This record gives sequence, structure tokens and C-alpha cells, in this order.
Amino acid sequence: MIIAIGSDYYFIESFYDDGGNVIESRITKYDQVSPGLVEFRNAKGYITRGAIVEDTLYYTAYNEDTNDYTIYSIDRKDFNATPKAERTLEWDEIYSQNGELYTVEGGYLVSGDKSIKGGSENYFVGDDLLVEYVIDSQASLTAVLIDTATGEELLTAVDIIDFTVSGPKLTFYCHGSIQEYDRA
Repeated sequence: MIIAIGSDYYFIESFYDDGGNVIESRITKYDQVSPGLVEFRNAKGYITRGAIVEDTLYYTAYNEDTNDYTIYSIDRKDFNATPKAERTLEWDEIYSQNGELYTVEGGYLVSGDKSIKGGSENYFVGDDLLVEYVIDSQASLTAVLIDTATGEELLTAVDIIDFTVSGPKLTFYCHGSIQEYDRA
């Protein structure tokens, strides 16, 4: 799933050949009235990621010839709209938080003039937090919790297994310990 906004659920639906290779992908929205999936008719290709900012759905599509990605935008309420190519990216990662679109450029999460050092995996939480997974010098997986408004590192969880979000509380499960951060 790309994202859920209220009762709207958006998906990347991929189709594969017998060898397990992606033939084509498309973006769909779950229609609760029908019920079923409704396709964005012109959003096709090898779609890899997506994010929504306000009423705009952004997605990346892999370009096999150039080994890069194009980011496209489309009105999330118009299933017949023609996607607009925004720019080419080296990586397919795109995220949305607090009305801003982030892309990954040179190891940083970038939105306009804002730049945050990115991890190997990045998870935005709510309107102001980012959890980055980083592999440290000991080959251990570490989670770093960052305030995206200030760039301040709020918590570091070493030997992370996973984390959960329950209301204002983030719980980090590590080998041998549990760490919590309360946003309240």
C-alpha cells in the first residue's frame, strides 16, 4: 500500500511474468462503495514507490534504459488524469510528511531547502518525527529518532529489531532492551 488517507487506500499493483519479473505496475485506489480497486488509467510503468501531499499523488517509475527513476505527479481524485513528469531521481524513495514531499538525494532526505541525513531505511511518523535505520561500524542495526522540524536526534536504539507506534508513544524493541519515546 502506498498510503491511507482517512478512508482512502492507495496501492501499487504489480503484474509479473513466469520468471518473477515485473511486467507492469499501476496505481489503484480501494473503492469502498463498489467494493473493489479503481485504476488510475494513465499511471503505468514499473512503479516502485508513492506518496501523497494534499490532493497530489506522487510516484516513482523505474527507467530501465537509464537505470534511474522518474517522479510523476497526478491528481489523486482524477482517475483519468495524465501524470506529469516532475524530474529524474537516482533513487526511488519518496515520502510525505506534514504537507511536504521528500526525495532521497545524495544520502539526504530533501524537501525544498530542508535536508536531513537519511538512513538505509527511513520511516516518517506523524507530522514531526523520522525513524532512520542505520548500520553502524559494528554491523549492528541502529534506529535513530529525529525531530524533522529541528533535526535534533531524540533517541538512539542500538541492536534494533523493530519499533511500534501507539498513540503518542513509540516503542523500540532491541536485542536485550526496550526503549520508549513519548511525544506527549
